[in-house]
Amino acid sequence: MLIPGVPLYFNGEPIHARKPVHEFEATLETVAANEDGELRRSLRKAKVRLHEPLAGETPMLYEMGIPVVETGDRWHVDVQQRIPLNMERDNVTPAYKRDLRVAVLNAMSGRLGAAEAAKPWVQDALRDSGVSGEAVRTVVGLQFGERHVTRDPSDLEANHRAVAQGFAVIPPTAFSREAWENIRRHGASLPAGQVTPTPRPFGPDGKPLETIPEERHTGGMALFGRYARWMALRLLGRPALSLKFADAPGWPMQACYGHGELHVNAAKVGKEFFEGTLPERIEKWSDLLIHELAHEDEHNHLS
Repeated sequence: MLIPGVPLYFNGEPIHARKPVHEFEATLETVAANEDGELRRSLRKAKVRLHEPLAGETPMLYEMGIPVVETGDRWHVDVQQRIPLNMERDNVTPAYKRDLRVAVLNAMSGRLGAAEAAKPWVQDALRDSGVSGEAVRTVVGLQFGERHVTRDPSDLEANHRAVAQGFAVIPPTAFSREAWENIRRHGASLPAGQVTPTPRPFGPDGKPLETIPEERHTGGMALFGRYARWMALRLLGRPALSLKFADAPGWPMQACYGHGELHVNAAKVGKEFFEGTLPERIEKWSDLLIHELAHEDEHNHLS
């Protein structure tokens, strides 16, 4: 079980030396004697060597080639300095183990696979403030793919829009509170409301729409208004419907409804929307009105 760093023999036979898969430096807690010979804990930079476990081996923590305790992590981790142990010298504190896991994850996140990214040792390291932004982004991407957003409680429709556009929506239960803090701090996954936001044309930041005065309404617009008010009465029981026609080519919507007020963007629906035979117009108008008037009860476009 030894992993010697120098030639080592047992009963005259050399112990097989293992070549590390990676070596890096990390500042870790250690034990050293002061001038009076008293042992004190301090932080020192040390080399850390990672070794691939052999068949049948459980990954372990090593102190300068000597096995200390099984970890069950991805690699054998061999720290090239004294590590702070308990009295029985067979284990380390959870804090030290996490510090070591953070160092390993920061150094090796690029070599992880999707299955390994979900393992407990990775999730433990993800909780620590010392984890790097690159490691956080890599782990989240491995678990949820390249296109992902976090569930946004402030814009529920944005979550549905994200799914419709092929994003994975990460639920709040996917990570611990500490891990979420690191994910947000490093911008590893953005809320759905920032990636696939729900249009809010009449929000605080919305620009006033240029409306068409009534004297400029065509006969087709007037007939549409009569039909829209009849639909609002029959479908919603609203005896009155406020209707405005907008001339806004830069406005992305054909229409918008809320609180008994319907805006139809004539620049988007086009002149042909108000033309044609009466059955043709009724069919086009019904498609738009059924959708818009449904917002009386449901704001989510994808519901």
